[in-house]
Amino acid sequence: MKIFDNKKLFIFILTLISVGFVYGNFVYQLDFGFDNLLSGIRTPALLSFFGYITLLGDKYFIVILGVILSYLIYRFWTKDTFLLKIFWVALILNMISGFLIKYFVGRDRPLGAEIYEGYTYSFPSGHSLAALFVYGFIAVLVLKTREINIKKRYASAIFSALIILLIGFSRLYLGVHYLSDVVGGYFVGWFWLNFLVSFLKDIEREKDLNTVKVAS
Repeated sequence: MKIFDNKKLFIFILTLISVGFVYGNFVYQLDFGFDNLLSGIRTPALLSFFGYITLLGDKYFIVILGVILSYLIYRFWTKDTFLLKIFWVALILNMISGFLIKYFVGRDRPLGAEIYEGYTYSFPSGHSLAALFVYGFIAVLVLKTREINIKKRYASAIFSALIILLIGFSRLYLGVHYLSDVVGGYFVGWFWLNFLVSFLKDIEREKDLNTVKVAS
């Protein structure tokens, strides 16, 4: 198996490019323009609503969700613990890489963000990279579970995508990240999700081969 195939390399390159673009004038204009736009439509009710939504991407919630997901994978998907080990390795590397990029780039958060986040760096959004990785993996697993009705599978995938987008938007609406922070977080999460899915495909292939051997 090629762990870093062309697709993953392409995503990784895009992630590095997105880091470089943080200092680009165009991205700065887009970031501040979007932040100013949202500042004019923030209301106490919506701030409260998105304050709850953003918790779905919090690192502690993601770890709890990961534990629940691990149980469900072992109970209903495969007894092979190899996938679970790779899941946790990829999840941890996803979070660590986001942390390292934050301190490598050293970008300050929007003014006033310390109310919610304290004095931590802005790029990339940790909530966004965690959300895309975990909820994206849930969508992949559901789509690959043939025992579930096809309409329910697609509905679950759409719901997962909606959660990912809402978590990203919550970071913008709360004023704790710029637009490029969220996009950069998605790139990092997408990279590690593809890393994980590459192993999932191998496990599926092995299961299919075993099924054929048993049938014959």
